[in-house]
Amino acid sequence: MSQITLQLGDFLFEGFEIPESISPGGSHRLVTHQLPGGGRVIDSLGRDDSDLTWSGIFLGEFALDRATYIDSLRIAGGELPLLWSGFNYTVIVSEYHYKFERAYKLPYSITCKVVKDNAKPNTTYFPAGFDAAITGDSSASLAFGVSINDGPLSGLLTTLDSAISAVSTFAGAAQSVINSVLTPLAAVQARVAILVTTVSSTVNSVTTLGGVIPNNPVAQSANSLVAQVSALNKLPQLYNLQSTLNRLGGNLSLIKGVQGGQTITQSGGNLFAVAQKYYGDATKWATIALANNIVDPQLVGLNTLKIPANPPVTDGLYVK
Repeated sequence: MSQITLQLGDFLFEGFEIPESISPGGSHRLVTHQLPGGGRVIDSLGRDDSDLTWSGIFLGEFALDRATYIDSLRIAGGELPLLWSGFNYTVIVSEYHYKFERAYKLPYSITCKVVKDNAKPNTTYFPAGFDAAITGDSSASLAFGVSINDGPLSGLLTTLDSAISAVSTFAGAAQSVINSVLTPLAAVQARVAILVTTVSSTVNSVTTLGGVIPNNPVAQSANSLVAQVSALNKLPQLYNLQSTLNRLGGNLSLIKGVQGGQTITQSGGNLFAVAQKYYGDATKWATIALANNIVDPQLVGLNTLKIPANPPVTDGLYVK
């Protein structure tokens, strides 16, 4: 965690003062009622965030001053913002200990009681290997198309695969790029739906518990029997293809859901932490600053901020 900005109140930790890790999270408070016969009813009472604890070392000429300043925060007992990466808490310093080894070297440990988690729960995620998941589903779809052996479907699958191959990466892709894949995907799904209906109708006309038999053994032609057996073989492939396409579409919709710009309310903190939270890159703070016509990345009081979709590359530079 040595490269992460860590801020408690107005104090910015530096160098070896920053810990290797902090463990957020906690438990969910539950009350369990045991019922006769072994049953149970569980009441959910809400989140119970764990204390945030970490340690580090104050080093250098001003180590003692910095160590004792943190102790003053403990003594004051007030609510303080605690910020790092995309995390934003309101806390109270419940325990703080430092060890005087030298005037320039003071190891410390600190425990903060969580008053409030100011960050909204994250309800979306990108699957691991996101690009690989989409291209893998495209390749699998092409293979199913070969087994199904329907000319129009094969053509549509080729078009879909070409659209996917044209995208260098889907993470952070613009909506227009996503649409360039969603359009041929919808065409493939429509063709699959038609084939499922047609093939199912053929199969259902001759399928019984005893297997495949002609409805009219005398009039049933050999060609019709071949068609019915072929339909039986195609139906599982069509269902597999349908499932794969639905998963592919779900992944694309997931990107779409995360892409949209939004407006947030931020209490204090700084734009570096906001950019890290919403873009995964603190250098994109300038995008948020430009969108909100502000210059100072340090935020004071309550702020309503626009978070643009698909931020441009600024390398952390604020340039109008």
